[in-house]
This record gives sequence, C-alpha cells and structure tokens, in this order.
Amino acid sequence: MKRSVADSIGKSDTENFRSASIKNGDANEMSVHLTIISNITEFPYEKSFPNSITLKEFKKRLVLIIGIDTADIYIELRDKENQFIKKLTDDNATLEDLDIKQGQTIYVESKNGAQTVVSNDDMTNRYVMDDHKYEQLNDSLRAFKKKFVSSTNNQDASNLQLGQKCIIRLPGVSERVGTISFIGETHFKPGIWVGITYEEPFGKNDGSFEGKRYFTASPNYGSFVRPNNVYTIEEPNNTNEMEEI
Repeated sequence: MKRSVADSIGKSDTENFRSASIKNGDANEMSVHLTIISNITEFPYEKSFPNSITLKEFKKRLVLIIGIDTADIYIELRDKENQFIKKLTDDNATLEDLDIKQGQTIYVESKNGAQTVVSNDDMTNRYVMDDHKYEQLNDSLRAFKKKFVSSTNNQDASNLQLGQKCIIRLPGVSERVGTISFIGETHFKPGIWVGITYEEPFGKNDGSFEGKRYFTASPNYGSFVRPNNVYTIEEPNNTNEMEEI
C-alpha cells in the first residue's frame, strides 16, 4: 500500500508542498522541492528532485543548472533562511538518507572558482569576479554555455529536432530549460512555431491552444515560441538526463 504525500511529510509540509516535474520517470516518486543557488549564477533556481536519487546522480542533474563539472562540485545544505546546515559529501547516499527537506536550499560552488559572499537576508552582497579572470575559468557557467549551448539561434527551425533539450530566451524573463515537443505551423498565427515542454511550470498552456492540440504537456508546462528564441543543448556525456503564446 502506497503512502500518501501527507503521510510521508506531515500535514504542515503538505500545505506548502509543490508537485514535482513529470520528467524522465520522476512522476509518482516522492520528491523534494529545493532552491539552488551558487557562487557563479546570479539568480536562484527552483526545482523538484526525487528523494530516491543519490547525491552522485543529483550532482549530474546540477550540471545543466549550474554548469560546473561533477568532479568540481562542492555542495552545502542550508535551511529556508539560507543558514548553513551541513556539507553534502556522501555520493552514495540518497537525498532522503541525507535528510534533505522540502523548501531547503542547496548551495553549490566550484572547488576551483571564486568564493561568493551571500547575505542571509536578500543575497545582494555578492563578490563579483573580474570579468577577464572569470573568462579564463574552465568550469564556469559561461564556459559551460559556450560548450553545450548553440551559439546561434534557429531562424528557420531547420536545425531543431523533436526531443531536443533546449534553453528558451525571451525578452524580459530569465532563461528557461525545456524540451522541443512540436515544430511546425499552427492555426493561431502564420509561420513556424516551436512547442516547448518546460521543466518547471513556466508555460502558458498544456500543448493546446484555442481547443486545438499540438503536443501534450502538463498544465502550465507547455508554450509556443519562435525558432529564434530556441537554443539547443548538447547534453554532456556524464549526465543522464521573440514571442510567447
């Protein structure tokens, strides 16, 4: 008999529980929703992870979020107020074994990079590395994007394929990671559109628009964008994993 979410994490936590992304077989597994911060990214990143994955697998998933190679990742567990709890070092332990709770913060930094001072209140007092020095780092987010993210956008969608992981860049919003689920013409506007299934609920639909379905996604996980907003990602070997309507 399966335990309900309420039985597993308690009534108070249930009220704040966020459902996990349905991706790569993670659906129906007990998940923990975490905030990811690092010394080389400007903004926090929120995502749900299965409790059953090991720290080693968790590091692999952080590669696409932070851009640090798994061999160079240093991880701390912090509470909701960003207060240090402990270092995470046991690669064979699961997130559940490590006693990682809903809403906690994972702080990540490169063992070879610069240290960042993060305030407990609003994380605004940060160390800023000289741009030339940052450019020389081999394990920075900038270096990662140069290596794995296409340097040019796709004006005509000729280089896009269904199932490709990608980064969506739209004016005025932060970058979003998703998977290409549709490429083609639509009834709502002329030209080629790309249907995206986001990893988080950043979308505006479920893959349908005005009653016509183009692909299938969970509510608020689907979106349609122009090809020139899509930057495909070449996934690293060490991981298993303009307008918007």
